[in-house]
Amino acid sequence: MILTRIAIALMLSILAAFAGSLAFADVGASGVANDGASHAQNEQLSVQVKSVVELDGNRSEILLSDLIVAHGADQATIKKLSQVRLADMPNAGESRTFTSAALEQIFHPLVRDIEETNGKKISLRIPARVIVTRKSLRLNAPEIEAEITRQLKLLCGDCVFEFSSLSLPALPTSIPFGSTWSLQLHHEIPRGSFSFPLEVVAEDGGKRSYWLSGVLSVSRKVPVASRQISAGEHLQPEDFALQLKDVTFSNDIPASEGDMQTSVAAREIAAGQILWRSSLRRELAVKNGEAVKVIAGSGDWQVSIDGIAQTQAYIGDTVSVKIPRTSKLISGLLKEKGIVEVRE
Repeated sequence: MILTRIAIALMLSILAAFAGSLAFADVGASGVANDGASHAQNEQLSVQVKSVVELDGNRSEILLSDLIVAHGADQATIKKLSQVRLADMPNAGESRTFTSAALEQIFHPLVRDIEETNGKKISLRIPARVIVTRKSLRLNAPEIEAEITRQLKLLCGDCVFEFSSLSLPALPTSIPFGSTWSLQLHHEIPRGSFSFPLEVVAEDGGKRSYWLSGVLSVSRKVPVASRQISAGEHLQPEDFALQLKDVTFSNDIPASEGDMQTSVAAREIAAGQILWRSSLRRELAVKNGEAVKVIAGSGDWQVSIDGIAQTQAYIGDTVSVKIPRTSKLISGLLKEKGIVEVRE
């Protein structure tokens, strides 16, 4: 009997302990849910005030929204901050400084109003001071290089220009952001180093000049000898190939296709050497008194007649020819040795 009572008491204590553990688990689950709801209700807006602010020069005033970075703010909050005017925009080269004490006086009424409206706390961080400057004109190296290249391309359309260095002038911060600049290049391609004047025109029409300098290289597709060419030799298309070469410091002009068609090598040209205009000489193709054939016509018909050259000429020159049968003088283009073409 005593053992039965002891067993019953032991079972009751076990059941009580089990029920207590269930109740504790329910309270714990309820506590987590309540904490989550409380966290959701008390989620904070974060407002960080920047210590340095640079604004567009076209603006006339500084707004509170210019100074802040807001996280978790809705459009109504942002609009409310945007409506607060702080001061006039500083002149170019000048700045406005706001202390933390002054900004706190502006922020605190707004913070209270927004917290009451949204039911959310605002985390506000203000630096010791905030400096607001107006944007001034700044020179951009890629833009300067692009303008130099554009103007040099007018002198050599097939040239490639590469900048190894570019030194820009230090413009005073008093030059407004809306000012414009222009470059005045010389009418020649620089050989390595260069120095160009840069003119700045301010918003009020005032002009000031500065200088920029640098170093560039010039490359160009030029004819390069494919084999060794002897002096006096006529050039054939297979004797040269166009290659991109550095011509920065060259004193000569690369030979054109027309030059090579109407000239012979003035001296021996080694394989791999650039064919300059000075390395060729025009060949005298006809002398005064020599017999030539005059041709005329195009397309499906062509006529020819014999004549006598009245002047000496090179290929590509205009030559005067006398027709013996009529004693008439005509002129035409010396197309090749002994052949004069009359064009309408």
